[in-house]
Amino acid sequence: MMGDFNAVVREGKEDGYVAHYGLGCCNDCGQMLADFCKRRQMYIAKTWFTQDRRRQYTWMKPGDTGRYQIDYILTKFKHWNSVCNAKACPGADTDCGVVARLRVKLKVLKATVRKHWLLARMKDEGTAMNYRCEMDTAVVTEKQESADVNGRWEHLKSTVIKAAELTLGHKTRQEVQKPWVTDEMIDMMEERWK
Repeated sequence: MMGDFNAVVREGKEDGYVAHYGLGCCNDCGQMLADFCKRRQMYIAKTWFTQDRRRQYTWMKPGDTGRYQIDYILTKFKHWNSVCNAKACPGADTDCGVVARLRVKLKVLKATVRKHWLLARMKDEGTAMNYRCEMDTAVVTEKQESADVNGRWEHLKSTVIKAAELTLGHKTRQEVQKPWVTDEMIDMMEERWK
């Protein structure tokens, strides 16, 4: 979380939420920000990195009578090692005058592979007839006495899947292709290369 909090946190470490590199004396908003960080298990990232003086302040009092650090980046404790650096950008054309360099390592999510039925086989009368016969025999042999709607749905679902596995089969990876490539085009390409 980042933004202009109009808070000034004090110099010096405070319970792991604020580190040694704050700027100035704490005000009421600074104390509320520190309390917020304690409740949410966050820390103020900008106070953990040593910077030269011009990279510490984000607001200058008119007449240059005081310089304050009022913009911050708050980070969850579990991501503390992801922040490599955080500093102020004086004169930057941004809403918040603070930037951070992050090291992010994304998790690799394993995609679930969906089975695609070979529905083109249903155009063949023999296959369609076999599918119907499998459905009829499965429904007749596994007749359920349960009046439970969920039980009847699970029975119907498993029946349809079993019948499709026995008669239609699944597409393999090699068969997956662009939708505009038809079987006739593939046959013509194979004939050409023979």
